[in-house]
Amino acid sequence: MTIENTIYVIVPNELTVELSALQERADAALRRAKKLPPGDTREIARFEALSTQIERKAIAYASTRPDESGFTDMIPKVSRALLTRESLSEPNHGLPKDVCALLDKGVSIVVVGRPHQPGDTLIASGGSGPRPPAEAWRATRPGKREAETERFETVLETALALRGGKSAINPLSVSNRVLTETLRRYVQAEPGTKRIDVPVEYRDGSIADPFPLRAVRLGRTHLPNWPVLKFTLLSIRHVEMDHVVHGAWFRNARISRPGPAGLIDADAFEISMKQLAKVRATGPRIIEMHQTGFQPAVTGFYRAVTHTLIDHPGTLCVIPKFFVGKGFEEGDPWLTA
Repeated sequence: MTIENTIYVIVPNELTVELSALQERADAALRRAKKLPPGDTREIARFEALSTQIERKAIAYASTRPDESGFTDMIPKVSRALLTRESLSEPNHGLPKDVCALLDKGVSIVVVGRPHQPGDTLIASGGSGPRPPAEAWRATRPGKREAETERFETVLETALALRGGKSAINPLSVSNRVLTETLRRYVQAEPGTKRIDVPVEYRDGSIADPFPLRAVRLGRTHLPNWPVLKFTLLSIRHVEMDHVVHGAWFRNARISRPGPAGLIDADAFEISMKQLAKVRATGPRIIEMHQTGFQPAVTGFYRAVTHTLIDHPGTLCVIPKFFVGKGFEEGDPWLTA
C-alpha cells in the first residue's frame, strides 16, 4: 500500500524572488492552456515543467535545512507550486491551518507532492467499488472484415434503438471500407422509418456532429449520365495517382494534423459542405472518391454527402474507390433513388 504525502517548504525572500518568476511563467502557461482546443497539451506540459523546477529548487533548499520543512497527509486543491498570501483567496484551497497561518503572515511556501510513500491507502466508506467488466462480444460471421462489420452494425443498431441517445459511434474503431459501406447501408431510409441523428464520439473523447441515419432513399444501379470528377481524399498520400485524378479533396497538411479527432472531423465536414456546394453550382456531378483511410476525414466527408443528398436530391453521386492490393475497387454509390 502507498499514499501521497505533501511537503510544505518555507523559502526565504531571496529564493522567493526566483521562484516567483518561474511561477508567473507557469501561471501564464496555464491561462494559455485554457484557450487551446481539447487535446492540445503543449501549455500543460510547459506548466508542469516549470512547476517541477520550483519543486526541485525548494527540495534542494529544504535538504540543507530539514527543520524548515514539514510533512502532512493533507493534499491541497491549489494548482500553484509556490504559495503566497494570495493563495488563501482561492475557494476550497484545502490548506492546513498551520500553513494558512504562515501564509497570512507573508511567508512564502512551496508545496511538493510526494506520491507512492509507504502507508495504508484510505478507502472511502459507502462506495460501490469498481464497475464490473463489460460483457464480452463475439462475432458470428467468419473473416476479419465480416466480423468488423458485424461489430459496427451492432454499435449502430444500439444507437438507433436509443434514438440518438447516449450511445455514440466511434469511427476510429473500424476501417475505412467498413466505415463507408456500413454507414451507407444505415443512411438508407426505409418505408415507415424516421431519421435519427446518431452521436459521434472519438476515442480521445472529442465530439463531432451527429451522423444522420435512416435519412435518405439511396439508389444502387443506373448511374446517371453526369460529368465525372475524380479525387483522392487526401493530397500527398498517393502522388502516383496525380495523372488519373482531377485533384485532392483535402489538403493533407490541414487535415492530417495532431489534435482532437472531433475537431478534424468538423473541419473536414465544413470544407466538404463548401466544396460540394461549388460542385452543385456547376450542375449534377459524379464524384469518384479514391480513399485509403483516415476515419475523421472519411466521416466528415460522408456526413456532408448525406446532408447534400437530403437537402439537394438528384444533384450528386459519390462513388467510393477503395484501395485493394495494387488498385482500387469500386463501392456502392451514394446517390438518391
